[in-house]
Amino acid sequence: MTTSKKAVLVCCLATVLIIGTGLGFDWFGFAKKQGVSSDSSRLFSQPAVSASPARPDGWLVYQTPQGIYKIHSSGKGGKLLAPKGRLPRWSPDGKKIGFIRGNDIVLMAGDGTRERLLTKGTGVRTLCFHPAGRSLLFSDKKGLHSIDLRGGAVKTIATGHEIWELDLAGKPVVMIATVKTLVGWRVKIIAPGHGKGQPVSMGCSASLSPDGRYATVNSRSHKELYFFEAKSKKKVHRIKSPRGIKFDNQLWSNHPQWLVSSVGKSKTNRRIYLNHAVSGTAFRLTSVHSDRGDFFVTPSRTK
Repeated sequence: MTTSKKAVLVCCLATVLIIGTGLGFDWFGFAKKQGVSSDSSRLFSQPAVSASPARPDGWLVYQTPQGIYKIHSSGKGGKLLAPKGRLPRWSPDGKKIGFIRGNDIVLMAGDGTRERLLTKGTGVRTLCFHPAGRSLLFSDKKGLHSIDLRGGAVKTIATGHEIWELDLAGKPVVMIATVKTLVGWRVKIIAPGHGKGQPVSMGCSASLSPDGRYATVNSRSHKELYFFEAKSKKKVHRIKSPRGIKFDNQLWSNHPQWLVSSVGKSKTNRRIYLNHAVSGTAFRLTSVHSDRGDFFVTPSRTK
């Protein structure tokens, strides 16, 4: 091959590489090495963001052995809201908190006032608000139920699943759950009625992005969190646990780029972290043993 032909070939290859990179091709696997998909900046329906995003403004509710606490993302304002309460969940508008006390399903204002008993269950496991904010769902030994927050009526909407984690999001609404099966924990898309559901993956920590497009599943090692397309069940992204320590009970916030997790070497010594879904950047929010957090980003920061 002549020198002139070699030069032309080199120029052509360089042009292909430049164009391909501009179109988002990860020619050399750099994104894979970093644990981030090559298209991560466009995941979750958001524009590209900084690799080191700033801590968002918002409020965390979480459980401790004493009950449910609330704290600002700055670390200020820690307050016990509900003694002996567990599994707190924000309402879609951030004005109310649903939680479990014993087998009671309870609703209170975001500041911990105006507690209201909604209903009693049998071996209550988890709960979640409907995205419309007019009902609250909970699971117990008898099935999955819905409570009308205006009239108080309770109806069973699904049976046949041992549901331990639950989340709803999107339009049309997608419902995802962590289900205990004979072969271990499995994340499934659940439909009303009695059925097997649509499996997403083996694992736990089922939650959904606010638009219902993406689902989370914790890895077997508990050192990576996987993101799946809820519709196709295709794994599209992953982030690593903070400082390589096991993390669990991840839950998406009302913002598509932020979720919380419980980080610790044992189930009795955990701290809650705020995790950036795209970059994996993490901020510690609590300094004492805490678990099962739910974070609400203030509306001014969700746009």
